[in-house]
Amino acid sequence: MEWVLASSIKSMGLTGKKIVLFVPFGDEKSINAFRNIPQVTIVLFDQPNAYHLVNAHGWVFLKKDTDLFKNMVAQWN
Repeated sequence: MEWVLASSIKSMGLTGKKIVLFVPFGDEKSINAFRNIPQVTIVLFDQPNAYHLVNAHGWVFLKKDTDLFKNMVAQWN
């Protein structure tokens, strides 16, 4: 899984830049797969904060979590 994120980061032109990866609570598989990538900060969908959102060059979420991302953003309005 880590290589998928690494190749996605490269294709988006975000290599070496700060990325926030949103994951759902309890998704230990994703958390363990991505926690060792230095430029990636893992944030749970129910815990975003202004610092993480503003300090990142890009926000990333897994395709399987699209609805969770939409619900998170919808709560900001």
